[in-house]
Amino acid sequence: MKRSPLKRKTPLKRGTSQLKRTPLKRGESQLKRSPLNRGDSELKRSPLKKESAKHKARREEAREWRKSRTEGSSCWICGTSEKKRKHPIREHNNICVHEIAGAWGANRQKAIDKGHSTIVCCWKCNLDLEDRSVWPEARQLAVILKHAPDDYDLVAHNSLVNDNAPNRVTQCEVLDFMPSVE
Repeated sequence: MKRSPLKRKTPLKRGTSQLKRTPLKRGESQLKRSPLNRGDSELKRSPLKKESAKHKARREEAREWRKSRTEGSSCWICGTSEKKRKHPIREHNNICVHEIAGAWGANRQKAIDKGHSTIVCCWKCNLDLEDRSVWPEARQLAVILKHAPDDYDLVAHNSLVNDNAPNRVTQCEVLDFMPSVE
C-alpha cells in the first residue's frame, strides 16, 4: 500500500501507552475450557407452543362457523370451487376463510368468526389478498358487499379494527371499488 506524502504537524508518539499489559501464561490450565453444567439446571428446555391456549380455544369456538361458511362455497374472488377447479396446483383450489382485519394478532382473533370481516376464497386468492397494495381493505369490503350483503357492516368492521377511528374506511371508498369487483 502506498503511503501518503502528507506529514502530520504533530507526530504520533508510538509505544508510550500508560496501560500495562499483563502477559498471558501459556500453560495448559488457561487454554482448557471450563465444563458446562448441563444436568444441574432448574430450567427445563421445552419447545415453544405454536399457539396459546386462549387462541386455541377461540379457534375451536369458530371452527363450526368457518366450516359452515366454506362447505359447498366457491371463491368470491375467482369463482373456483371443489367441483370447478381453476388453478393448476391442486392445493390452491381449497376453499378457506380470509380475515380482512389482519394477518396475525388480536384483530385476526377478533375477526375469526365475524361475517363482516371475512371473505370466502381459495388458497391462491388468499395469498393474493395479503398484498394490501393490490387489495386494500376497502376493496376487500366491496367483495363482502357484493357476495354477502347481509353480512356487510362497515361500522362493525371499523370498530373491530380500531374503536378510536370510526371512519378509517368510508362507504365512498368501498363503493369506488365496486366496479372492479366481479
